[in-house]
Amino acid sequence: LLKKKEIAIFDEPTSGLDAKTELLVVRVLKELAKEIPVVIITHSEVWVGNSDRIINIVNGVSRYS
Repeated sequence: LLKKKEIAIFDEPTSGLDAKTELLVVRVLKELAKEIPVVIITHSEVWVGNSDRIINIVNGVSRYS
């Protein structure tokens, strides 16, 4: 995050964090998403309400919502 990027991809960015820190990370990444596309790969449900688009992959099949 030190240099300007065209896209940011994060794999489980809130894994292992307590709830307070997890929400802080969500806020920071939402701000970043105002500048560039951000892709979050996660199992955490905290991102459901904080996403423009969700792609579920089940048994290798994509389901968009």
